[in-house]
Amino acid sequence: MKYSKQFIVVILGILLSTVELSSQSPQTDSAINYWPTSTPEKQGFNSLELAKLFDNVKDNNIDLNSIIIIRNGHLILEAYLYPFQKNVIHDIASVTKSITSLATGIAIDKGYIKSVNEPVLGFFSDRSVAHLNENKKALTIEHLLTMTSALCRNFQEGEEQTVLMRQSGDCVQYFLDLPLVDTPGKKFVYSSLAPHILSTIITRTTGMNLLEFTQKNLFQPLGIKDVRWEAEQNGNTNGWGDLFIAPVDLAKIGYLVLNDGIWEGNRVISKEWIKRSSQPHVYEDSGTAYGYLWWLPLERLGLFEGRGRGGQRLIIWPQKNIIVILIGNGGYTLGDIGEYIARAFASDTSLPENPKAVKLLEQKINEASKAPASKPVTTLPALAKTLSGKEYFLETNSLGLLSFTMVNGTGKEDTIKMSYEGVHTVLPVGLDDVYRISNTSKYNLPAGAKGSWTSENTFCFTYNEPSNDRLLQFQIEFKSNLVELKVSERTGLFGEITIKGRMRQSQGKN
Repeated sequence: MKYSKQFIVVILGILLSTVELSSQSPQTDSAINYWPTSTPEKQGFNSLELAKLFDNVKDNNIDLNSIIIIRNGHLILEAYLYPFQKNVIHDIASVTKSITSLATGIAIDKGYIKSVNEPVLGFFSDRSVAHLNENKKALTIEHLLTMTSALCRNFQEGEEQTVLMRQSGDCVQYFLDLPLVDTPGKKFVYSSLAPHILSTIITRTTGMNLLEFTQKNLFQPLGIKDVRWEAEQNGNTNGWGDLFIAPVDLAKIGYLVLNDGIWEGNRVISKEWIKRSSQPHVYEDSGTAYGYLWWLPLERLGLFEGRGRGGQRLIIWPQKNIIVILIGNGGYTLGDIGEYIARAFASDTSLPENPKAVKLLEQKINEASKAPASKPVTTLPALAKTLSGKEYFLETNSLGLLSFTMVNGTGKEDTIKMSYEGVHTVLPVGLDDVYRISNTSKYNLPAGAKGSWTSENTFCFTYNEPSNDRLLQFQIEFKSNLVELKVSERTGLFGEITIKGRMRQSQGKN
């Protein structure tokens, strides 16, 4: 998928604001505080197959951060894979849309919105509307929920619209002035703008933005204490994404939905909304349907899920009484993980106990949470010492990077200082194939960097922000007083960007 330069500039400008300090450390509770634990076998799962899942992740370098499986109300698997850490919040990307769907249902339950058949323009009667015609008048809440809004022709156009909306200075007016490309309800076309308009409608009808509304009516009733959810310049919470929540808290939301909107005996959302939003309303292709901001893979009857860039999944299968949470950082497809879960799910009834397999699974989970063994550091080239401390200024680029400096450390660690758009970041970089962890990412969340010299004049390193759903890979080639950076991003924001630069004049030859 190729994006325009303008799209990359804006998105990376948002994501690369890495030091947004927070004095509060993210905290949440373990899943065992909410669900009784069970061996997988008691709930019809095969521990040996689950153990093989962790072998696959390790052998194929799959960037899985966390996996949680709950069956029949029992926790059978909770794992956090290095460098992601337990009790830390994570960007769930477009799984956020499914949370926006729940919030819309709650707003309808409480009478703030009459029904899904309400015309969208009716919520903005105080605004002017460009390109007004019968199609625009026919646009409803349900069209926004089912991605049949006719706001865009294809996925890429829809994503770029979201960026342009944020640039516009008035997100609501940007939407109202867009011409529709077709008749609403006619065709499924994925749009991040559609759930954002739902967010603005919730703000207008409740007097609270989407974050405030869900805190009061969803998160607090479930005991979810730590969430971060960004808003655009007009104060409307981003209904399409940017929700940071801990995996165990996302599991609680899944459990609420699995139980038809009831949490600990209290109704949080109506059963009718859960049923309606998890039914097929439109078909993306022959194998996938779409509900109200939920995906419905048709090969497994009744299963529905929230999906997000980088491998985020909230999977709910009421017929089998199963919830699966997958939290990733790009670099894998659901098939890399899903086939092992599918094989592990062996029976609707209990299996014979297998203590040896359970012990092996526990061992694999424990190993996956720890840093790998340190590897020998390759001999540093002579160039490494001569350029240590030298600053390189970079040409204008879509990452917003202004300059960088490499500083040789001693033994197993170097430091890279990076400046972009007024922000300065100091990254310790492990040279022994082990991430050096620092709180350099958004919301002061942990990030890791590791790298090595791959030739006499080339240094490569990986910068991994697991909580931010972002993994950048840098190749830096030094050519006398010149430098060339090739930067790629594993979770799907862009392919590869090449940036050229020059050593500061006072430090080298012209």
